[in-house]
Amino acid sequence: MRTTCAVAALLAAGGMPQFAAAQQSAVPDVRPELGRVERYVEDSLLTARVKLALLDAPDVSALDIGVQTHRGVVQLSGFVNDQQRARRAEEIATRVPGVVTVRNAIQLKGQAS
Repeated sequence: MRTTCAVAALLAAGGMPQFAAAQQSAVPDVRPELGRVERYVEDSLLTARVKLALLDAPDVSALDIGVQTHRGVVQLSGFVNDQQRARRAEEIATRVPGVVTVRNAIQLKGQAS
């Protein structure tokens, strides 16, 4: 009985490194995914802040303006009545903390290409 237990213990101990290595390789490294998720969340928060800033501005029709963000770069889109409102929306977005730059793709109603 002792011999059987000793052999089983030696076999188990000998197989442990391979088992541990197999377990480590089976678990994916999620750190790169966490970085992407973090960037996505930061961009989503920045989009929300820009939208709120546009909603607070009485001279801009925020519902006519779309906002998308990628790595801190905010893109404005949509249609407004005049160029002044398009520039004002860009100005507002630029002042939001965290915005790296603003790409203004807002078009004038009736002049869409």
